[in-house]
Amino acid sequence: MLELRNVAKKYSIGQEIVALDNVSLKISEGEFLAIKGPSGCGKSTLLHVLGLLDEPDSGEYYLDGRRADQLSSKQRAKWRNQMFGFVFQSFNLLPRTSVLQNVVLPLTYRRESRRLRHELALKAIEEVGLSDRLKSRPNELSGGQQQRVAIARALVGKPKIILADEPTGNLDTKTGQEIMNLFKKIHQTGTTVVFVTHNDELLSLATRVITMRDGKILEDKKNAA
Repeated sequence: MLELRNVAKKYSIGQEIVALDNVSLKISEGEFLAIKGPSGCGKSTLLHVLGLLDEPDSGEYYLDGRRADQLSSKQRAKWRNQMFGFVFQSFNLLPRTSVLQNVVLPLTYRRESRRLRHELALKAIEEVGLSDRLKSRPNELSGGQQQRVAIARALVGKPKIILADEPTGNLDTKTGQEIMNLFKKIHQTGTTVVFVTHNDELLSLATRVITMRDGKILEDKKNAA
């Protein structure tokens, strides 16, 4: 489903930083993949390249068998909107808009009717257990509830792949476990889930774990069912 071939990415921040060092990786449909490693090892960069949020400097990226690294900016935006749902550590919700409006947002870039967008958003919000908070704004919600809104927003377009960057990083242990159990439930519907984490306790939920260091994949192992 996703394949990177010798992908490299560098940044210049006073000095040259090698974020990805000729990384090759295949992710099959329906996997629940965890990416772990120390800060600065390239985890988030890998996730951003997979999600078409960032472009590799070299190498090849195939998405459903098609070259994704050669797309125009407009094509990348279209594929990103149709193929992926994103969940971030900081939630990234619009502060002055309601739960419902936040979740509808990704659908505004599609041609569905307003009524259908509304129905899809309501369904996604129901799936994360927040139907009673439709009119609430983010500052009226707990951290766990805000992350549930972010997950509903990621789900609303029925993406093939969910990419989550430290989705429990700003949450307490109990709430973080609840959020990961929600991702597990999403995975059980057939959605491919890829998440970055520093928390080794969450790795047991994944079907496969990749360990990174210095922009390289050091280990790639499958978890027992």
